[in-house]
Formats: sequence, structure tokens, C-alpha cells
Amino acid sequence: VTPDLAVFAKGMSNGVPLSAYMGRRDVMEKVRDVVISSTFGGDALGLAAAKAVMTIYEREDVIGTMWARGRRLHAGIHAHAADLDVAVSVDGLPAVGELQLPAAEARLAFEGECLRRGVILYSVLYPNFSHADSDIDEALVVIGDALAAVQSRGLLA
Repeated sequence: VTPDLAVFAKGMSNGVPLSAYMGRRDVMEKVRDVVISSTFGGDALGLAAAKAVMTIYEREDVIGTMWARGRRLHAGIHAHAADLDVAVSVDGLPAVGELQLPAAEARLAFEGECLRRGVILYSVLYPNFSHADSDIDEALVVIGDALAAVQSRGLLA
């Protein structure tokens, strides 16, 4: 699929305020006929951040690294679920997975148990390039302990 128009934002500047739009030539030529205001237009910090991000993307396999770490995270969660015999899984892509727990109460209890153990997460899992393998290992230990704690409360089937 080739879009007529696409908008990109914070990801290209690692969360620093910046947005950009691009599209087919015929669509972009219409911009001349309208006024498009830019919230971030006067902020050079976003441009500097985007340049730094693009430099890293050119030098490193950012996407491959995020996908590899995501695969490890998903596999580890599935292994914990199998070991505990609980209905917990991860759906979606390795770089953007969604943690599936049987009920909202179980999810909230799980997130609280992870937080108490020093790992902040919620149902959408976003491993990023700055996460080292050791961070994924630490998160998986915490996730396993948190799942066991929630299971002991009878919240996971």
C-alpha cells in the first residue's frame, strides 16, 4: 500500500516534539493552496534530535535489534505462562506486543506487582533500542515473579 499522505511525529526524534508530513507529489502540491500551521515549526531542538536519531539508524540495526529483543521478551513471557499453566500470552509484532491477561483485575494486579519489583510496563510492550539484553533478562525475572504472585491470589486461571 502506498499512502497518498503520511504523517510522522515523535518517533523520528526519539520523543522530542517534531512532526512532518509527506506524500505523493500531486497531493503535496496542494499544500501551496492552503495554510498549514506547525506546532513545532520554530523549535530547532526537534530537528537536532531527528538528525541524531537518523545518524544512529544509519549506523546501527535499530529495527532488527528491537525485533530481536521483542522476540526474546515474548518468548520469555510465553515460557513463564507455560511453566505456571496460566492463560497469559503476547499478541502482535515483536517490537509492539500486547500482553493478554484473562481479566482487567489480573492485568492491574500484574502491573502493580511488576512496578513493586522495579519494572514499569502495561499491556502494550515496547522494547526499544536502548534496552540491553540484560534489561530484557531483568524484566523477564520480574514478569515471572509477578505472574506467580498474581496466580497465588487466584487471579490467573
